[in-house]
Amino acid sequence: MKIRLVQKTALSAALCLLFAGTAAAMPVPSAAAAPASSAASSVALTAAIPAPGEAAADERAAALWKQFVDAEGLDHRFDLLALKFGAAASRLPGAAAVSGISGEPELMGKFFAEAARAGITLESAVEQVPQPEALGLMTWGLVRAESADLMALDAASAARTEVVARKLVLGERVRIMKRETAAEAASQSGWALVQCTDGRLGWVLESALTLKKDSAFVSWNRQDAAVVRVPHAELKLEDGSVFHAAPGMTFFLLEKATVLLPDGRKALAAADAMEDGYGWQQREEDLRRSRPADYLKAVALSAEKLAGTQAEDLGGPLPVAALRMHDLLAPMDLDRLSRLSSPLAAGRNGADLKTGDLVFFGKGADPESAGVWLGAGRFAAVDPKSGKVAVMQFSDLKQKALRATLGQLLWAVRLEPQELKNPCLISSRSHAFFQAPPSNLLRCRR
Repeated sequence: MKIRLVQKTALSAALCLLFAGTAAAMPVPSAAAAPASSAASSVALTAAIPAPGEAAADERAAALWKQFVDAEGLDHRFDLLALKFGAAASRLPGAAAVSGISGEPELMGKFFAEAARAGITLESAVEQVPQPEALGLMTWGLVRAESADLMALDAASAARTEVVARKLVLGERVRIMKRETAAEAASQSGWALVQCTDGRLGWVLESALTLKKDSAFVSWNRQDAAVVRVPHAELKLEDGSVFHAAPGMTFFLLEKATVLLPDGRKALAAADAMEDGYGWQQREEDLRRSRPADYLKAVALSAEKLAGTQAEDLGGPLPVAALRMHDLLAPMDLDRLSRLSSPLAAGRNGADLKTGDLVFFGKGADPESAGVWLGAGRFAAVDPKSGKVAVMQFSDLKQKALRATLGQLLWAVRLEPQELKNPCLISSRSHAFFQAPPSNLLRCRR
């Protein structure tokens, strides 16, 4: 696949120095160095915590951290920054110990600056990730299993929980943030803390991944690719076994209809199941930029053609799968997906909706499922009873049985695919993980 390079954002020299050590007391910027524009927010943060002498330094630091999390809108699902505080070993006045894990050096630097303004000296043992040497230089991964569970993070510690956040599918790219040591792993296969293409963080079994160094990942990204154009495409291996690939996923193209899987095995696909990746990228970008309404109609048509597909074979919510088939990568979680643009009301019988609008359903105030508006009073969504994609009528929502499972239409979102100003919606050509060399993701906010 031929791809265009994007510039990698460089961390400032000050931040590089700031986080050079993880076990020593961390120097913090002077409060006097704060830009004037941040003064008001800093005053608001420090005003909400106990004054010096009213509480121990670690209690003040914990209170400041809580205020900082709220002010920055930190979300443990996407922002790898989990801190905890205790008494400082030095026992210096105003000093507190801080430990935890950080994959967000700029945000952490900002918090340390806020602590300095509040008169708190932080002695840091925070683990900085990723550390390429600790990862054995294996900083990237490709999902080699047909599917794999992405386990959610604990909000306070970023440790692995037993909650499945979502499924990863064959061929997905992930950034490796941390690998468990042998002592930490309770199973035969260790776990890796990863960042997905939509920024979601989670733990996945290493046995489900092919780990790659930077150079090998660059080579993978530079090769010609083929994209899956049909739902639940069969990839037949030389030993006769069969893998299934989600629509819109890309693989290393060896020759016509033959692809290389992440684990190095060759697989043969039906001739109509795959398409040249570069030609597909170019066609979709041209249509998206020149005729956005027609592009969204094509997305809607793909959603309709997915009718009958099991939800678990989509590799994400239906709108995400349909957009991925047209080279747009969207958030997998419904709260960010449903806020890609301003919410719209459907109007009477959906009269105010346009083909390609994303529609969201739920039994309460928050969306529980999503679909794509097809026009003429129809939409495609996963039928809760069958677990398959189905084409439904807007009038069907009046039926008690469907309202009891799918819920009501909460709102719709209309995309502007020609713009792509929102970092939560991006083409593979521009996505950091598809570059050569790959780079860090932009922070995708709700």
